Order: sequence, then structure tokens, then C-alpha cells
Amino acid sequence: PNAAGDGLDLIEVGYESKLITGEPGWTLTRDFTFFDGTSTPPSDGIIDTQSWERPNVNVVRMGFFTQFTDAKLDPADWPAFEHATVAALAVDAFNSRDGTIVDEFAHLDASCKDVRIELAGFWNTLRSPIPTVNTFLLDDLHEDIDIIVGAPKSAVTIPLSMVGSIFHEPTISYASTSTLLDEPSIHPSFMRTIPSDFGTAAAFRDWCHHNMWTNVGIIAPDDEYGRGLEEAIIDTLAEAGIKSDGAFMRADRDADDFATSIAAGLEGLRDRRDRIFYFVPYSIEHVVEVGRQAIRMGLVGPDYAWTMPLEGAGMLSFAKAEDIEGIFDFLRGAGAIGATSRGPGPKWARLDAILRRQNASDYAYLNTPTTETDTRAADAKWPDQSVYDEGLTFSTTGFVYDAIASVGIGACLTKQVFDRCGGSAECERDALDGDTLLAVMKTEVFEGVSGPVRYDQSTGSRLAESATYLVKNLVPNAAGDGLDLIEVGYESKLITGEPGWTLTRDFTF
Repeated sequence: PNAAGDGLDLIEVGYESKLITGEPGWTLTRDFTFFDGTSTPPSDGIIDTQSWERPNVNVVRMGFFTQFTDAKLDPADWPAFEHATVAALAVDAFNSRDGTIVDEFAHLDASCKDVRIELAGFWNTLRSPIPTVNTFLLDDLHEDIDIIVGAPKSAVTIPLSMVGSIFHEPTISYASTSTLLDEPSIHPSFMRTIPSDFGTAAAFRDWCHHNMWTNVGIIAPDDEYGRGLEEAIIDTLAEAGIKSDGAFMRADRDADDFATSIAAGLEGLRDRRDRIFYFVPYSIEHVVEVGRQAIRMGLVGPDYAWTMPLEGAGMLSFAKAEDIEGIFDFLRGAGAIGATSRGPGPKWARLDAILRRQNASDYAYLNTPTTETDTRAADAKWPDQSVYDEGLTFSTTGFVYDAIASVGIGACLTKQVFDRCGGSAECERDALDGDTLLAVMKTEVFEGVSGPVRYDQSTGSRLAESATYLVKNLVPNAAGDGLDLIEVGYESKLITGEPGWTLTRDFTF
């Protein structure tokens, strides 16, 4: 407004000039005045990037991100229900200070007697980052939850972690293994109870040594996750003097050139005369098409060996016989390697017994939409009681329990930081900030379902040497009409004290 108050003046208040300052950015020579007469800019109404402090020092609210299909629930959704139920069991155990699984729960400092953790809701990622991030932003989840637990897939966790870090809100994943998440400058608020793919690469390197393989062909999806994993394996093998060749295929199974991309990748490996292969599938369709093409090109038989990640082989348990008909020769004698959350002690067995005692009907709330933009299918139904009666099924379930345990112990540690503030308002605000929760969680050392939980202080990733890796083998079943995936060995410094595979039975090629 002008001095007379009857009009407006257009006045210069600042400049941007690399010629003057040497770098981009605005330099204000006087305050910019907004509509309300102040120099404080209004919010854009969508994203408040200020750090969000917990409203209650005694409570940490968790948002659990998992994945269902986008149609009626089918067996492929069972990991989500097992994971969600185990998360609920871990919350109950912490809040009741039940040390049956995690002994530390029963020995928390007296100052934490009123501290509890809550599952504020369950959100479905649909294996897709876009609806997940939209839900987080449009529903202002940073105001309703204090920490993100999940997601299972790295493709979803990568953007979710980045968005969460805008609000200084930590993310702890139980299944995302991408090496891209190991970059603290991009993911400053991230940690995970499962090791990154660098650990898987090292385990596969040791498997190559065990079998005296010196040349490996690798085919992976052509996306950030696939490229990161392939690069980690190639670099790790190269450091050990093992030569490897890389090839890529379409990650999207619905892409028009899906089959031709697989054919081109395998042809390249065949032309380089590779006979040992590491294969990263995203779906049953990837397994079937790679198998079909490998058989057609003669890359299957007694002179060839195929290995895939443990999660990829686990998908086969959901495949119908007709889905994989015609590629049994490709799968027979294949191996699968990956981190397991079944630690060397009795805790997996204890958790298994607890899960078997549960009634599915008691957890119906896990299948209830939590927000207007929740992408869960409206006609989804709770699965059969057999999901629980069969006990622990999935290799990552223990990592879920340990993630919740890590949050609970972290809640206690931040309460202690808060109590040491002596009434200082600034100190107390810092204690309730997500950065403080993340920092104390990274320092934790406790015995979880998956073994001794230890974190890399820089990346927040679970230290690979504190986890156990399994090798499994696809072999013909007793009836001769299918294949069984059986455990044949492990690699664990926790048990043997040194790297290298220990086979508990012969691997059948």
C-alpha cells in the first residue's frame, strides 16, 4: 500500500544474480510484505515441510505399509496378513513388557513405564509408489503417524522414504533391500531390519566360491532396483576375481516388448557362453518367460545352473501347476539365496507357536480401510484361518517383528532424552523430533527374531554380518508331478564365526 493508503506501489525488494553472488538464490534488500502485512509466507496448503514433532512423549504412532492385490484377496496376499498380524503381536508384547520374544522388553528403564507404541493404521501400497505417496501427502499422514513401517517393495519404499524425510519422519523397512536406499544423502531418514542387497551379493559371491564358479551371467529387470542389484553383484564378484556379464529385461510384465527384452538379454549371455546364471524375477510371468526362452535357447540342462533371490523363488509357492507347466526343466535343480529372518536361536519357534494360537477373526481390523484415499479393495475378505494355523511361512516375517521392536525400544530411548532436558522447551522439541527417534534407533543393539539386530550408523541398514542367509533348492516332489523348495544350507557368522556356506544336505543340480 502507498503512503496515502489509497493505492499500491510496486517496489523492488530483492534480486537473484549469479553475477553478484556467484550462486543461485534470492537476496532480499528489504522485507517482502504479504497480504496480511507480515513477511511470513503462507503455506501452499498441501505440504508443510516443517519438521513434525510427536505430540506425546509417551506415544509413538506407526503407519504400517504393506501390499495387497488390487482385486479380491488371493493367496498372494497372505504375506501381508501374516506381516500385519505379527506387527500387532509385537505391539502388544512391547506395551505389556512381555519379553518372550525380545528379552529387552521386560528390562526397559523405569523411566519408560508409561511409554507405548500404537499402530495408527494399515495402508496398502498395491506395489505402486504413486498411490502410496499420494495417500501419505493428501491425507497428511505425517500429522497422524510418527514413523513409517514398510514398505515391502523397494520401488515403493524409495519415494516414500524421500517424502517422509521432508518432514523428518523416519522410515523403517522390513523387506526393501535396494542398494539405492543405502545413500544417506538421498535417504537421510531411512533404516531397515533386513540387510541391503550388498549382503545378498556377498552371499552369492561365497556361493560361487563354494561351487568353484568363476564366470556368471546376470539378468535383472531394467529399473532402478534391478540395475542397483546387478551392479552390486558385478562389483562384489569382480572384487573376488569372478567375471560376470549383465543383461536386462523389462520390469513391466505388461510391456509390449516384455518377451523380446528377455530374449535379447538371454541371447547376449548365451553369445558370451555363460553357463552359470543369476536371475532376478519380479513376477511369475518373469519366471515363465525366462524359463521358456532359456529352454528354447538350450540354456537348461546338466551343464547349466540357475540361481535366484529367495523372494523370487518364494513366488513359486503361489503358482498353480498350469502356470509353470512346461518349464519344470528350467526350475529343476535351481537355487535360491537370500536373507532370512529366522535367527539361529529359539525365537522364531516361539513366534511361530504364538501365531498358531491366534484367531483370524480377532484381526479383522487389519483389513479395514483407514482413510478416504485408502486403495484397498472394497470387496477384500479376511483369509482362511489356515493362514494362522500353518504358522510362520514367509522369510521376512521376523524382520517385521524386529522393526516394531526397534520402534518400541527407540520410543523408550527418546523418552530418556526428553527427561534429560530439564524443562528446556527447545531441548524437548528436539527430543520429540523424528531425527532424534531415528538417531537413537540406529544405536540399538538387541536380540530379535532374526538374531542380534545391529545397524550401520551411516546408512541405517541392518549389518549383513548380523543376519543369516539361506540357500534353497528346487527339487522334484515325492509324487513326481511338481517341485519342492527345500532348505539345504546357510551362511551365518553368528553360527560359524566366519563367512562361507554350511550345507545341511546335498544341493541337487
